[in-house]
Amino acid sequence: MLKHASALPLACAFFALIGASCGDSDRQCGYLPLMPLTVGDKWAYRDCTAAPGGAEPECWGRDTLRIVGSRTFDGEEYILTERWLAFRQTPQGLSFVSYGRDGLAAPDYFLRYPVEDGAAYQYTSSRVDQPTILVTANNERVTVPAGRYCAVTYRIYVGSGPPFVKLSFAPGVGLVRIQYSNGYLGLLESADLVEQHRDGGQEPPPGICEP
Repeated sequence: MLKHASALPLACAFFALIGASCGDSDRQCGYLPLMPLTVGDKWAYRDCTAAPGGAEPECWGRDTLRIVGSRTFDGEEYILTERWLAFRQTPQGLSFVSYGRDGLAAPDYFLRYPVEDGAAYQYTSSRVDQPTILVTANNERVTVPAGRYCAVTYRIYVGSGPPFVKLSFAPGVGLVRIQYSNGYLGLLESADLVEQHRDGGQEPPPGICEP
């Protein structure tokens, strides 16, 4: 799923950056960043497809997400990935937007963090031309090949109908699951975290979530 952004639906391309600014230490805030990013950091995902009706998913591939650098767009610095996604840290949360040689392009999403369980809000981009989106956030336990995590799951709605995309972040680890509905075929596509590499030899937190 995590291939060139121009060839994919909005949902497939999103990965996070530090969710909020805490000053000199995240401990001052009492929470971990959604996805601490350093050039060279890498996450590996297992790609799966499930048919409607609760059928067992068919897992068919593996993809990676890697942080490759930074770039300034319209006077603002963004963190870049090899998947043509740019991320920007603000005190209110995480912005991520597609980019290319000519600058920023839709989709442009904003995830509040920290955020209250059950929160819902609308977001209208000031950077690209796209519809207003609705975002909801919930605390959930998410089990993936890399472990079981206490995660913040964001559901992104564009227009009416089911969520366009669902993103689960384990603070301090990063994006652990992506899910989106293939409306044309009625399939559920997903990418689940298999392993994480932190540049500089830092060990990621264990995938443990208490019952």
